[in-house]
Amino acid sequence: DASARRWNITRPSRWHPKTYPVPSGRSRRARGLPKKLKTNRAAAQRFKLRGDGTFTHKAAGKAHLQAGERRRATLAKKAPRVVTHKGLAKNF
Repeated sequence: DASARRWNITRPSRWHPKTYPVPSGRSRRARGLPKKLKTNRAAAQRFKLRGDGTFTHKAAGKAHLQAGERRRATLAKKAPRVVTHKGLAKNF
């Protein structure tokens, strides 16, 4: 089998099942496709995409030094904040 020779697979195993992806033979550049963009990992760890298309993040100021803070202010920081900046979407 040509695909088995290309991937150097002799028989199916746990790591190489029969449904292993077979490359198309032509690179993305040769097919006229753009490069695949990588997700910004720093942004991915800080923000979450909600079902309605908006992003949320954790409120700042909850790590320490909350003894002098009012209870209402501390509890308000538990709720996720909605991102209003429009430049975030390009990172995802």
